[in-house]
Amino acid sequence: MNDKVMVQLLDEQAEELRRGEDPTPEMRATFRHEPQMVGDLLELARRLKDALPQLEPGRAYVADLRAKLVERFPKPPSPEEIRARLRERRLMWAAAGLGVLGYLVGIAAIGARFMIYMVGLVGVVAGVRRRAGPGSRRRKLAG
Repeated sequence: MNDKVMVQLLDEQAEELRRGEDPTPEMRATFRHEPQMVGDLLELARRLKDALPQLEPGRAYVADLRAKLVERFPKPPSPEEIRARLRERRLMWAAAGLGVLGYLVGIAAIGARFMIYMVGLVGVVAGVRRRAGPGSRRRKLAG
């Protein structure tokens, strides 16, 4: 009998012993071709189960373990908390969007002002003069 089969056999016996059943006679009958080794192991496992008392963990141990589990795996947020987080996130994105929009408007205004200055500079360099209209300063100075 290989080790894997033996481990599986002992595992099945341990599970049934935990449930309060003793499968030792049936398992001995199943493995008749190796009665001595299988029988001895199964008998040893049964006697160990009978000899070892069922121990309940201490209250302090349980409390400490529970605290560690709660710390490591916190309680999932409630639906109200999830909704509140979503509202905060939406508000944050809206504020960021308004900030970007303000930035773009400011850049566009600066760019437009720069373009007006550049057109004026090109006009001065090119020697373009404005026509003197009825309200121009040039006519008033000349007249």
